[in-house]
This record gives sequence, C-alpha cells and structure tokens, in this order.
Amino acid sequence: MAEWRRDLLARLIKDKSLLVLGYGGRDFELCPELARSVRPRHLVWVDVTRAVTPNAKRVLMEQRCTLVVSDLNSFLVKIFRFDPSGLARGTVRFDLPIDRALIPEWRARLLDWMACGRLALAEIHALPDARTRALLTASAFGHIGRYRDSIRAIEREAGSPTLSRREQLQLQLSAASSWFIFGAHLKGWGRLKAVEQQIIDEGFLDLRSQIMERKLMMAMRLKQLARLTGVPFVVVAIQRLVTRLYETAREALERGGDLGGLQALRINAQRIGLPVAGEMALPAIEGYASLGAIGMLSVAARDAVRTGGPWYLLSNKKQACFWGIKNARRFGWSHEEWKFRWLLLVRGGGPFHLRHLVAWWKAFQRTQYTWTGRLFQIINATMPHN
Repeated sequence: MAEWRRDLLARLIKDKSLLVLGYGGRDFELCPELARSVRPRHLVWVDVTRAVTPNAKRVLMEQRCTLVVSDLNSFLVKIFRFDPSGLARGTVRFDLPIDRALIPEWRARLLDWMACGRLALAEIHALPDARTRALLTASAFGHIGRYRDSIRAIEREAGSPTLSRREQLQLQLSAASSWFIFGAHLKGWGRLKAVEQQIIDEGFLDLRSQIMERKLMMAMRLKQLARLTGVPFVVVAIQRLVTRLYETAREALERGGDLGGLQALRINAQRIGLPVAGEMALPAIEGYASLGAIGMLSVAARDAVRTGGPWYLLSNKKQACFWGIKNARRFGWSHEEWKFRWLLLVRGGGPFHLRHLVAWWKAFQRTQYTWTGRLFQIINATMPHN
C-alpha cells in the first residue's frame, strides 16, 4: 500500500473500534496493513463461520481482536436493535438486467483469469467478436504452454489496421514478453527495448509501468541464467538491477491504483527473492490458496519443492509433485506437468519406470520452446533453489 494511503488509514481508525463486516480479506493491500501497520483501539471481525480465510486469521492473531460468528441480521439486531425485516430473503426485489448474450464472454474471461486455458478455449471459439476471440485465444495458449501459438495470435492481431496506436503498442509489449517466455531471450528483450523507445517517443508514458513489469519478469529469468553460471558478481549485479526495476514499477503501479498489476508484480518479485515479505499478506502458498489462484499456487508449490532439503525429495515434497501433476493434467498445464514429472524422475529416488519417462517426454514435447529454451529449462528445473 502506498505510504499516503497507509497514513490515511491509520488516522481514520486511530483510537476507534473497527468493525469488519462482509469482508473476507482476500487481497494483498488491506490485510497486511490491518495486521501490522495500523492500530485501532479494538477490532471486531464478523463472519458467518469460524473457518475464516488465512488473511483474516492473521489479522485476528496480530491485533488480538474479537471474532464474532454470526450472520449480518443477527448481529445488527443484537448490537443496534436494528429491524432486519426489510432484509429478509424474498422481501426485496433485486432487479439487475443481465444481457444473456454477454454470458459466454464472461465465462471465457473468468476461465482465462483462472489460467484454465484448455477449458477456456472451448468457450472462446464460440464468441462472436473476432478481436475478443483472438486476444483471449492468445492468452489461453500461454496458459497451457503453447507459447509459439500465443505469439502468432498476438502478432496477427497487433497488425490489425483497426487498432488504435495505444492498442498496437500494448500488443507489441505482450508479444515481446511471449518471445522471451518462448525461449528467444535476446529477441524478446530487443523487442521490448524497441517498443519502450516508441512509447517514449510517442508520449504514451502511462504504459511505462507495463514495461517495468515485463522487464522484471525478464530479469527473473536472467537471474536464473546468472545462477547457472555460478559467478557471484554477475548474480549480485542482476540482483541490483531487478531491485531497482521492482521499486520503479511498484511506485508507478501504486500511483496509478493498479492493484491487479501490483499483485502480479509482487508475485514475480517474491519468486526471485526480493524482500517483499512486509508487503504480502501471507506466504506464497497460503496466500494463493486463500485467493483461489490455483495456477500461481502450483508455481509456489513447485518452488517450495525445489528449495532446500536433501537432493532426494522427502515424502511431503513427493506428494506435492503428485498434486502438481494432477492439477496440471486437469487444467492442461503441460509446462507445469513436465516440470513436476522431471523433479520426480531426477530427484524422486526409488526404482526407475519407463512409463514415467514417457509421460514426462510427452508433456515436455507439448510445451512449445526454442531449442535453446528447452536446454535452459531442463538445466534450471534440475538445479535446487537456495
């Protein structure tokens, strides 16, 4: 949270009793401040069940506040002597007209947000608008490891003469990121720098935060490459670079109020070891589980498997790999499936079975990389994280 927002929140609730109603705590902005930075006189959290979210539980423990297990009607009656009869189910007509023609697109966008690319593709193909169909298709391809197909879809749409110049630049930024993820690192970085110069020259300065986000993503991969070299001063230099990029991007996103972008930025920063613990409501695995972000939860679980411990995986880490494979097969994440299978093949211990190697190879082949990208991915997936 930006410093001015934190100060405003602290002033608003200082020496006051804070009553929390209808809020689950599934965010990366408010709950960290409620847990650590602000100090109300007392905090009362009302929930219909004791099974509160991990974020809410952390606030309850840090603030030593009161959890009231109650529905809203009963609570209002007891505290304010409020007549809830007007809130009773069926007595108030909730009339919100919904255009049923928009439901297919809403369904496709929701699946895309959940990173369920394979499920989303079936819905996307039925959408009537060609541009929406093309952009969502490119995004869905990226979710299931079809990076080459994603690039082709983005670049094809970026060349459309009906797009505004801003839309063209945004799609070019997406294409640069996709080239980098595909394994064409130099090409992706070069295209990003070229688009950045065009954005500056043409005055679209509000797009610079998007550039910073993509630079940080690329720097994450560069740090992985540097770690493979084993040269300490290279790792330190890249760490300084990514720290500077993160701080610049964070400030831009906070100023613009882009909380979704800020959340994604912190996720990438956390993965490359930047000190963002004070900015995240919960550790990665608990936080993503609380948000229902199953795709990022899979990535966080894989990072946890690779971090620390002996070379051969302990039983709990093997179970995490089995869980990751199950989810990857369910949602079509071939790029996640092969990485979990590879961890079990190389570090799982136990007897070798040919069928496991065949299953890994099929998932690895389905994931689209350049040949150099494949080599890098194999080496990086093999080495444990510190």
